[in-house]
Amino acid sequence: MPITMDYKQWMKRTYSRTKRRSASLKAVDEAVRIRHEPAAKKALEQWIGEHNRQNKDWHRSCRNVDGAVEVLCKQVGLMGTISYKNIGQEMDDKLAKAHLRREQRLAKEKMFTGKKVAFKSSFFGITKRKSKSKLDTVKATAQTAVGVGQKAKEAKSIAKNIVTIIEAITGNLEPDTASEVITAVFGQSAANFALEAAPIIGVVTSGGKMVVGWVKVASTVGSKSDMESRAVVIRKGDPSAAFSSILLIIDRDLKRQAADATIHSVAFTAKGIAILADAGAATGPIVGAVESIASLLNLLVDVAIDAKQVSDGNKLLRAQNFDITMFNECPILGCYYIVIQDDSTIMDFDIDNMGGENWQLEAQRLKVAIRPVIKKASDLIKNSRIEIPGLESAKGVYQASLLNKIKLFYKSKGYGLSSQVPDIIEAVVKGDV
Repeated sequence: MPITMDYKQWMKRTYSRTKRRSASLKAVDEAVRIRHEPAAKKALEQWIGEHNRQNKDWHRSCRNVDGAVEVLCKQVGLMGTISYKNIGQEMDDKLAKAHLRREQRLAKEKMFTGKKVAFKSSFFGITKRKSKSKLDTVKATAQTAVGVGQKAKEAKSIAKNIVTIIEAITGNLEPDTASEVITAVFGQSAANFALEAAPIIGVVTSGGKMVVGWVKVASTVGSKSDMESRAVVIRKGDPSAAFSSILLIIDRDLKRQAADATIHSVAFTAKGIAILADAGAATGPIVGAVESIASLLNLLVDVAIDAKQVSDGNKLLRAQNFDITMFNECPILGCYYIVIQDDSTIMDFDIDNMGGENWQLEAQRLKVAIRPVIKKASDLIKNSRIEIPGLESAKGVYQASLLNKIKLFYKSKGYGLSSQVPDIIEAVVKGDV
């Protein structure tokens, strides 16, 4: 395909106000000006090679904002098709690539077969510790709040609304999972927690209206989080664009887990104007208790979102849907896939290009694109409340803690680890025994 792009058009489409043109780009400019295809091809190879060596994705360059460089690459045949001398050579090549695809598929199946997504062993203990002080505050304040302020009928209405809030937050979970999550956060059933919380909120003149507002917030939590999970659609055209999408998904999940307050927590607030305006009725302890109730609801939202990912992840594992679409359904599952699999499995979405002219340039570009994704994926696995048990020592997952070092030592000696041993090791590390 000859160079059909006009020189002035090329210069206009690759213009940047802030960045000077490099020597290699000027060589491309000159080749386009005189319409010299071999020279343009050679100059493009050099320009792309410079980007790869600098760990930059040339597809994201300011020179390729509207795809001008990609168009020129096609016109000069930079990524040439594979030519075969005979039918035997073509068949050998296709059989070799079929074998590679098979091995990649088997590697993914071997990695995930028999595995499941679950909350980390430390999850319930940490959650209970986080909740304890807030639950203690609610219980202590509830005893003094009973009979003060609102009538019993209004307190009953508030309790009913609190149960509605909790049911709305956990509504997209299986009943057993929802019950487990509620107990982990509140230490009791939704109904019992509501009975304790209702008198406290009832003291506040505007308490009833506030809880009704919380019901509306809770009803949007599931759908809001579902919309967020699909805000970044993984593109299948350019692999590095897919990596960029994945990076945004992982980054979004990291921010959600690192922050104490997100979309829902802004709405689940207690120290609003209405409460502070209640003066005498809304004393310091009452306001503090209402804040504790709001914080517990925030924690429930975060845990419920993770519980949904556990459920979605296990569905994917059972169905053996092992591809990059995992990230939208269960980001943590996709992260394990990214950090453990070989680069070639992850980045080579079009294995047919292997062996074509300059295919190494494209492979190098994808290797650059995936580095930050692997780093973010590893961070999310480390910070997440959920995990894939049995992969703690895998590449990209292993954390060099004292506990993990001791566990690896036991394994290296061939002792194995019985169900009791991990608990004993953990107790020794913590100094409990």
